[in-house]
Amino acid sequence: VGYHLFGESYKRSIFLLELKKHYQAEGLDTGSELPDHLAVLLRFLANNCQAGLVDEIIHEALLPALAKMAGENSEEDREQRHEYRLLLKALTLVLRQCQVPAEFPSPAVLGGQGAIEGGASDA
Repeated sequence: VGYHLFGESYKRSIFLLELKKHYQAEGLDTGSELPDHLAVLLRFLANNCQAGLVDEIIHEALLPALAKMAGENSEEDREQRHEYRLLLKALTLVLRQCQVPAEFPSPAVLGGQGAIEGGASDA
């Protein structure tokens, strides 16, 4: 997920570290997978009740990354990812329907508002 959002950059490193902190706080072991692996993120979301965190991960990380993975941006991408495109689109539809209760606190994934969308510095 992080690669599709940030490429191989400092921002992805920060994203990975912050996800790892959240996983450790919840006792989630990622095994040999990177913290931004799609399956790991989905497992974390399925077992987490922090509404703000869940909402931020879904809307600022997963949905934009799934759009890129599904090849919604170009015809070439659509052809290359045809095998998984329908599955990724189905996951996108499910995630868009997620309703997170408003009474839970709203922590930021990267320690600050808007950090996922480029608020973190590359320097």
